[in-house]
Amino acid sequence: MQVGGQLSATRLQILQNTGGYAVAGYVSSARITMQNSIVNGNRGTVGIDGLYLSAAVAEIINSTIVDHEHGLVVDVGELDSSDLTLQNSIIGGGDFGLLLYGSNVIDVSYTWFFGHSGWDWYPAESNQIGTRGNVSQDPEFVEFTADAVGDNDDLQLAVLSPAVDAGDPAVLDSDGTTSDVGAYGGVEAAW
Repeated sequence: MQVGGQLSATRLQILQNTGGYAVAGYVSSARITMQNSIVNGNRGTVGIDGLYLSAAVAEIINSTIVDHEHGLVVDVGELDSSDLTLQNSIIGGGDFGLLLYGSNVIDVSYTWFFGHSGWDWYPAESNQIGTRGNVSQDPEFVEFTADAVGDNDDLQLAVLSPAVDAGDPAVLDSDGTTSDVGAYGGVEAAW
């Protein structure tokens, strides 16, 4: 899905895409808002298979992005920067998690990174894991196979998952507790 305008999605699921990027924002007019969404098992021919932002603005809240060669790539494109807000989300499985190229404006908080064979966050000098609630730890899903077959996973958090009630304390789940991390947490969590 290429976005040159605006995309606003709640409870969006993109599974097993083989055409390249699951979501790509390419121009300065691209505005992407994803909340309580899942991008899973995308294996394209381009090599960047989760989300790709180039000179775009994106807000990704309580979302789960798993089982890609690259989870989320933010590139400056033809402008000076791309803007990314990533909160209460999970990026896992595959080669790399979050890759930042160029001078980007980023606000990443309460996001979990896990299971990457390469870097969770690149480049290392901008790494915010260990700060602002960002961690490198398995969130422990009910079922996650990392086999690029997105529809055989249950990406809800297991009952004893350390990611339950581990989100931003200012964001509450519908039961009034601190937000869970990932697509099934936060105010729009009802699937």
